[in-house]
Amino acid sequence: MNERALHGGDIAGAARASGRTMDELLDFSANINPLGPPGAVRAVLRAYADAGDLEHYPEPGLPDLCAALAQARCVGTESIAMHAGSAALFDAIFRSLAPQRIGIPIPAFAEYRRAADACGIPVHALALDPSSGEPFDPARIATWIRAERLDTVVLTNPHNPLGFAVARDSLLGLIEASEQATFVIDEAFADYDESISLATDAARHPRIIVVRSLTKFYAMPNLRVGYAIARAERSRAIARFVPAWPVSGIAAAAAIAALGDAAYATRTRAANAAARAALSGDLAATGIRVLPAAANFLTFETDRVSERRAQLLAHDGILIRDCSSFTGLPADRYARVAVRTPAENARLLAALRRTDSPATFSPSR
Repeated sequence: MNERALHGGDIAGAARASGRTMDELLDFSANINPLGPPGAVRAVLRAYADAGDLEHYPEPGLPDLCAALAQARCVGTESIAMHAGSAALFDAIFRSLAPQRIGIPIPAFAEYRRAADACGIPVHALALDPSSGEPFDPARIATWIRAERLDTVVLTNPHNPLGFAVARDSLLGLIEASEQATFVIDEAFADYDESISLATDAARHPRIIVVRSLTKFYAMPNLRVGYAIARAERSRAIARFVPAWPVSGIAAAAAIAALGDAAYATRTRAANAAARAALSGDLAATGIRVLPAAANFLTFETDRVSERRAQLLAHDGILIRDCSSFTGLPADRYARVAVRTPAENARLLAALRRTDSPATFSPSR
């Protein structure tokens, strides 16, 4: 598997490469909510320093944040383990489980492999077929788990980077059919479709750990807040491998404010669903093959992605994600773009159409 842990959102590096300022760039490479953080989060951040709270350590155990997370997911506080972002949790989870053989369907978020390598755990990959109408086949996954004798399996739902979602019942069926394996399910984008979430199941089931994040949905990636949901004994085991203060006090205060803004969540889901459908249809109309999507990004297939990414950045100040760093995807064939506002999406489409020539950006053939 590819060991490069490359991610989207390197807008500072893109600005240097393009000779522009960060404010001059339109970043489609990092799928962050274009509405920006909730107003309540901005208010909390302004007030935090004024109140002198920067001078104090966070409260041990962060009980208010733990309670807010538990309430949001309808589980008990004993099922919550927190860390500074969901990516950091995988290391703690793997160390708590001490697995012998981890399975990761690919392509996948690079941090799964990085955490497994850091723990010295062998990783077994199963290649998903993005050209298939059903890239995730539970029967095939179950057969692979048995054949490889896997004791831990990492899944992402909705899938990153392919974008599809797996129904909750299908995942539960796979888990019950794979009695020897513990499932770590990354739900970083499940806020966009809570019907697929196994969060409440994880609080009861001995072989399910769900990982969630506030980064994408609440547009606060610089405030690292991630959490795992598991049965109480598993949650306590995970917590033993996180620092004494896993989340900063200012990040915890912002997270509590974000979780309390139900109107923001409703508005985000509606705006994203409408903009995603429109952008997907407009991209498909150009001849690009767009993969089905359930979150706030679209992945599509084309050719000469790296060249076209460079052209969009140089000529239009638009940054898209080249998916070549995802092991399991053919190099230079897949790109991913965030779903942004209708006006920003229109700017992306105009750039794609304007550069639609043999020398620049053209649909897949």
